[in-house]
Amino acid sequence: MRNNQRLLVSVSDAQEAREAILGGARVLDSEDPTGALGDISPIAVMDISDAVSDYATDLSLQLSTNIGENQLLFRKDDAGRAVERFRGEIAGKAAQAALGVASAMGTDVHPVNIVKVGLDGMSREAAAETLAEVVKVLNRSADFRRSQVIAVFYAQDLNTWNERKDQPQVIRDLMLAREYAVDRKGRIDVNALVQGDADVMKALKDKLGTDPLLFHEGELIKDVKVRINDLHERKALGFADEAGKYLQQVIDLAAAAGADGLMMDTRIHSKIAKICYLKEGLPEKQDAAGSLPLRGIFTLEEIRAQAKYAHFRGLQFWVSGSVQPTQAASLWKLESEEGERLIDGIATRGGCSAAVRDPRPERESGIVTRGTKRVYRDLVRPYVVPTEGK
Repeated sequence: MRNNQRLLVSVSDAQEAREAILGGARVLDSEDPTGALGDISPIAVMDISDAVSDYATDLSLQLSTNIGENQLLFRKDDAGRAVERFRGEIAGKAAQAALGVASAMGTDVHPVNIVKVGLDGMSREAAAETLAEVVKVLNRSADFRRSQVIAVFYAQDLNTWNERKDQPQVIRDLMLAREYAVDRKGRIDVNALVQGDADVMKALKDKLGTDPLLFHEGELIKDVKVRINDLHERKALGFADEAGKYLQQVIDLAAAAGADGLMMDTRIHSKIAKICYLKEGLPEKQDAAGSLPLRGIFTLEEIRAQAKYAHFRGLQFWVSGSVQPTQAASLWKLESEEGERLIDGIATRGGCSAAVRDPRPERESGIVTRGTKRVYRDLVRPYVVPTEGK
């Protein structure tokens, strides 16, 4: 049975795009891994598009990127929820952003590019309005009416998050992703966090040294405290907290808005706390001693049911959320009773990226974070769609 399953790899520049293609990726997703939302500048998207266009290949490749979920019209509250600033402009700003990234991707690589719309943290009403506006505007545009719109929502495991959110490495990496706020009443003493660890201090200084609330004249301010943006309960946003009901709600929302598909991911908080989407198939040996073991949210059978319902509603179903190489083959092979492949795409970056492979012997050492890793072709290959049964 033929299918159109595609591996999406998020890349940050032209070289990573080439590595992803050589590894077997078929969708090149422009993303800045140093930020929590992955937002990337249009010029960087253009550079990646040009690199793919210039690369000699007879493969069918697509481009994608995201417009994030803040649109400069939201701020995050203490629970990590998106709080509206200017009601009525949200959907319009999102549509403007969608046109902007579609233009940056262009149509030289493929007539159909993919615009991902992050909707996590918005109220149910605002998410539906925003997604529908993006779909309508792209469908009306002369150059980008073939673009596919993929709604992105996040799964979460609040129990595991609450167990792990106070771990020093989790706090450190969330700070590097700028998921923090300086707060005198905050629980986290930054000076204590970096005490005796020169690598952590250097990483914070390199990434956050321009924050005047943290640093003064290049030195960390004494007694500075922060709070980390938290995961949120969904009930306050009009969604069900129970995972199965939430999935049905977001599938219905995406279908009603006219989206082409739904991607289920996990927020940066979950990724850093080593919480991934799938429970089965986790590697037996997980990371270095002392680090957090990976823990999954859904079983294969639960994901199978999610994908079946998405297809019933006319949507592609994409899976992301720290999918491991050991899990990819099982996801690709998920089928309906009629033999239809159920997973339309897998999106990844973390699993196919690693510390910089600098060949120079004098290279600098330091902590390795999500934002410092690079994509390499040999790490992409384990994620490629199996050829059997196509």
